[in-house]
Formats: sequence, C-alpha cells, structure tokens
Amino acid sequence: QVDTLLRRWIGELASALGMADPSEGLTARGELEKTLAETLSRVAVGRRVVCLIDALNQFERTPAARHLTWLPELWPPNARLIVTAVAGSESEALGKRAGVELVALPLLSEAEAGQIAQTVCRRYRKTLHPEVLGLLV
Repeated sequence: QVDTLLRRWIGELASALGMADPSEGLTARGELEKTLAETLSRVAVGRRVVCLIDALNQFERTPAARHLTWLPELWPPNARLIVTAVAGSESEALGKRAGVELVALPLLSEAEAGQIAQTVCRRYRKTLHPEVLGLLV
C-alpha cells in the first residue's frame, strides 16, 4: 500500500536525521507526500539516499499507485530511486518522468535460477529434491 510505504520511508529518513517520525498523526495522502519530499530533501543534503522498491506493479490497484502520483516529482540531486516492475502502467508513468532511465533486465539463466533457489534453501537449512529444483528452474 502506498500510504504504508510513505510512512516507512518518512520514518527511516527521520531516523537518519535523528528526529521523531513526523508521519505519526498524518492521515491525508497529500500530507504524507509533502512530508516525504521535505524529509528526503533534508537527508539528501548531507548524504546519498537510495530508495528501493521491488515489484512496483504489485501495489494496490489505485490510480495513485498506477500513475505514481505519490512519488515526489523532483528528487534531490543526491537521492536515487531504484525500482523493479513488470512492464505496465507503473513503468510507463515512471518512464515519462525527467531523468528516469528504464532498463530491461534479461531473464535468469537456468543455472542462475538454480543457484538462487539453492542459496535460499541453504539459508534456511533446507534442501530441494533435484526433481523439484528442475521444475522450479
């Protein structure tokens, strides 16, 4: 949900500034958007800020989420946004913004997919039967 992400980013940025989370008590989306832009700008004055979003296309299906109206139009020079998304309305909206570079990622090879699956399994002390791994890959 967009509001949840806005609150999370505001809280993280406020923490980097050593201040209380200014999103507490804010209920209007516009207030959250404005607070994010202001807090992002303040943090980016002193250091590089990188904001990451995985699967942007999996946000709730609201107009604000699909058209990215909640993202600040202007990003401070010292801030970057890195996003993954399946091609669609979200990536189209992002691609229309100034300074945005869309990069298509190639598919994983079977070997890469297998390595990822095995690495995740090892992390949790699990193993996959070779037949199951073959189906996943």
